[in-house]
Amino acid sequence: MFSLIKNNKKILSFLFLSLIITTVSILSFHKSFEERFLEAEQLADNWQLQKSNLILETLLKDNPNDVELNELYGSVLLKMGELYKSREVYLKLISQTNSNNIKNKFNLAFTYFYLNQLDSAGIALNEITTNTNPINNPILFSQILNLKGLMEFNIGKYGLARNYQQKSLDLAKKHNAINEQANALRQLGVLDWYSGKLDSVIDKYYKPALALYRLSGDKKGEATTLSNIGLIYWNYDNWFEDLKYQLKAFQIRKEINDRIGLADSYYFLTYDLPENKNGYKFAYSYSQKSYKLSSKIGYAWGKEIASRSLVGLRTKSIVNLTEIKEDSVFNYSVENRINNIWIKAISSYEKKEFKTSAILFRKSFELSELNKIYVGIENSMIIYSDVLMQLGRFKEAQKNIEEAMKITLSLNRPNGYAESLYVLAKLKSMENKKEEALKIFPKLIGFYDSLYVSDLKSVNPSLAYESALRSTHKMRSKIYNDYIKTLIQLKKYPAAFDVMEKERSLPLWDSENDSGKNGKSYTFSQIVKIIENIDNKSNLYDKKTEALLDSIYNKLLLKKEINTKAYSNYSNKIKYKLNDVMKVLLNNEVLLEYFVNDNNVYVFVVRHDKFKVIKLEIESNELAAAIDVFDEAILSGKNSPSNNLWESPSKYLYNVLIEPLREKSLLNDTDNLIIAAHQFINFIPFSSLLDSNNKFLTEEYILSYIPSANYLVDKKNKKHDRIKNILAFAPDMNSLPYTEKEIDAIDETEFNSVKLLKEENATAEKLFSLADKYDLIHIASHGKINPENPLRSYLKFSERNVKLNEILFLKLKAKLILITACETGLSESKFEVYPSGPDIISFPRAFITAGASSVISPLWLVEDKSTSELITLFYKYLLIYRDKNIPNIYALALNSAQREFVSVSRKTKIKNHPFYWAGFYLMGYNN
Repeated sequence: MFSLIKNNKKILSFLFLSLIITTVSILSFHKSFEERFLEAEQLADNWQLQKSNLILETLLKDNPNDVELNELYGSVLLKMGELYKSREVYLKLISQTNSNNIKNKFNLAFTYFYLNQLDSAGIALNEITTNTNPINNPILFSQILNLKGLMEFNIGKYGLARNYQQKSLDLAKKHNAINEQANALRQLGVLDWYSGKLDSVIDKYYKPALALYRLSGDKKGEATTLSNIGLIYWNYDNWFEDLKYQLKAFQIRKEINDRIGLADSYYFLTYDLPENKNGYKFAYSYSQKSYKLSSKIGYAWGKEIASRSLVGLRTKSIVNLTEIKEDSVFNYSVENRINNIWIKAISSYEKKEFKTSAILFRKSFELSELNKIYVGIENSMIIYSDVLMQLGRFKEAQKNIEEAMKITLSLNRPNGYAESLYVLAKLKSMENKKEEALKIFPKLIGFYDSLYVSDLKSVNPSLAYESALRSTHKMRSKIYNDYIKTLIQLKKYPAAFDVMEKERSLPLWDSENDSGKNGKSYTFSQIVKIIENIDNKSNLYDKKTEALLDSIYNKLLLKKEINTKAYSNYSNKIKYKLNDVMKVLLNNEVLLEYFVNDNNVYVFVVRHDKFKVIKLEIESNELAAAIDVFDEAILSGKNSPSNNLWESPSKYLYNVLIEPLREKSLLNDTDNLIIAAHQFINFIPFSSLLDSNNKFLTEEYILSYIPSANYLVDKKNKKHDRIKNILAFAPDMNSLPYTEKEIDAIDETEFNSVKLLKEENATAEKLFSLADKYDLIHIASHGKINPENPLRSYLKFSERNVKLNEILFLKLKAKLILITACETGLSESKFEVYPSGPDIISFPRAFITAGASSVISPLWLVEDKSTSELITLFYKYLLIYRDKNIPNIYALALNSAQREFVSVSRKTKIKNHPFYWAGFYLMGYNN
């Protein structure tokens, strides 16, 4: 009995102890839950959403139906932009009778809005307003009005959206609801931005909203407003300020894990990129991030804009967009519906399916007008007018153009007005009212010349700086081409010559990725690295990052310095007309200024007493093809010096370009020909053209080339002393052994000073420090043309390469620059990234812009030994002619050297091919 009692006592003691432990455990569990819930709540209030979410998901495993827990969880999910999950949570909560259905239904409505389920959002809001008294719950009604405004904005009803936002703001102010005031102010700013009222948006709406968001601690609202401010700066072409604000917004969104905001940031960070391979790749990468994130969370607008960007990038042929197809560009917003119609309309227009194009542009215009999207109205009307012209519906076209012009004036859109004006000029030409068209063209070229120079001198040169310049230049070129063509058709030849000269006065311009004074290169990769560091949280947007951005921007500002110098050269050039040119020409000088338009080729022949315009008997595309054949045949001489493949195309070009002038007695046997080429005509080595007697053009005439007739008058009006001192560079005599002989051919006894810099002494630093002190600068080195970016072409010096755009920093007094580096007289540009490549961007043009009078350089890859022989002959003739009163003696010396080279090679049968001597030409003129 005793043992039984004893055992029972043990059992009772164990049970009692177990009860105590269980009770303590239960109490400890409840305490832990409360503490952890409170911690999650505090984290959510402090916008540490990811940490809060982890705690909540852990607690929900054991408490799946806890209302308070689910409400906090839904709120965190909505703030994070986890839309599918938040919808599920709020639907579950609403089904529970003990939940706060008003609050949960509102949050569900907001979730539906982001998912673009607007009907469902509207139903939820109606249920709330039906069962709630606005007097008792004014702040909630302010929020409802804000959401209704967002929904109306999303479908393009901007007037109604504004009414809702203004009512929301008034109600929030009345009840001192800080966050609700901020939401309404920010959205009113967006509405002003969409309607083109940019000037007051930041100060009137965004800055007050930003201050209120910061006061209330709303990180999501703060980031969104920062991004909105950035977009206003982007609209003002101030990419630098836009980038700063977008990066600040991006960092906040990364910190709080706002998935909706991140999708927006990934997209907005692709704005204003350079139009090159790296720019497109970055845009693809971040648009893809935006698309995938938006798809994952159900963010409809983010998915829409990212898919639109990706489809647009597909046309760049940079990346293979396998997961994005045409039908995945969604029509959620009215903007995108207009955009999709626009894309199809443009496609039809380019295919010359004008009837289809007209229907689509009309639809785009009507949809834009209905929703008061004025830029859409303007763009659609302008091109719609062009389509109507193609269909012969001239009266309708004019009516639309005039309406488009009114809209552009009301929106203060000078670019749109000019585009409309250009379509009107085309219409007048098509109606054969060419005199009326002529009255329009001067206004247009005045506008685009000013715009081009304005772009050149931009205070805020952007990463896409060259894109804006290209766009302006492309339009400018079209207008000049049509203007000159119309003048020729009306036989107003002197006026056509003057306009042609004005077009050729375009200055050089710089581009991103080019180096500055110190030769160090800025690349887009620096910006990408900053963005990626914030994206992977390896760095913050702090003072150090801002300082780095400032340094990048300061390097970009070097463009302004370059372009200001180019502009000063430009502004001094456009001052002479045909009569001024005729006055300065000597009796035996004839200017041949070529002009290529869409179909035809003309040559303007100018003598001191005669002026004629000849239309050549060849179409422009045929001439371009013939030049390609000739150039290829010439270059084959490097490996096959005995071939005569070049002879037939050489004679053909002579018959096309020169013989018609001889037949019309416009050329005399003793003439000096001064050639102003145009477009692909720049690639012709005129000196090697053969006549019917197998004589080269250089054996018949003295040849020189000029950028424009205005340049010629400038040089004619200035007297030049003879060359007194020479600076010569031969940095790589190991791979170019004949360059030493080349510069040693300079007779030091014949000049006041000759400085020969060889091997390690031939530095870029010495070029920059000594160039302004010498009359002749001789560079015997390697050179390389960059066809994708001609301004990054370079000349090799001993310690580094000197890029073409760096030449613009030189302040030269040189009478002659002699470059024997390969291809340095040639310039071309792939992808049409630069204006009329060969006309504008080349080493000769750069040296002339920097102050040199004349430049001798080669068109192709030259051979070292023959180059040395030719340049030795040049120096011989330079000394023969220098003390004689002969104009343009550098051209005469080069022609004489080429004639002797040809004469010797014919006799010896060695290097009897134009490849070895005809590549060198003189750009310039000296008295």
